[in-house]
Amino acid sequence: MSSKAYTEQVLPWLLLKFNIEGITLYQDADSAHKSRESLAWAKEWDLKLLTLPGLSPDLSIVESLAHPVKKKFHSKRVEEEDTALERFIDVWEN
Repeated sequence: MSSKAYTEQVLPWLLLKFNIEGITLYQDADSAHKSRESLAWAKEWDLKLLTLPGLSPDLSIVESLAHPVKKKFHSKRVEEEDTALERFIDVWEN
C-alpha cells in the first residue's frame, strides 16, 4: 500500500471512530504506516498511533491477528482504488 492510499483512504475511514472512542491505532512498521506523509497526517488530525519496530518478534502479535484479514482481502483481486476500498471495508466489517 502506498502512503497516498493510506492517508487518503484508510486513515480517514478510521479517524472518526478511533477519535470518538479514544482508540490508539496499533500498526506494524509497513513503509506506508511510518512514512513522513502518514505521520504528519496523523499528527494534523490528532490520531493516536503506536507503530511497532520493524523486527520485533515479541510484539508481532498484530501480524498473527492481521494475517486472516490480509488473506481474505487478497483472495480476490481488485483493479480500481474505489473497489479496493469497498473490499477493505467489507473484509474489515465481516
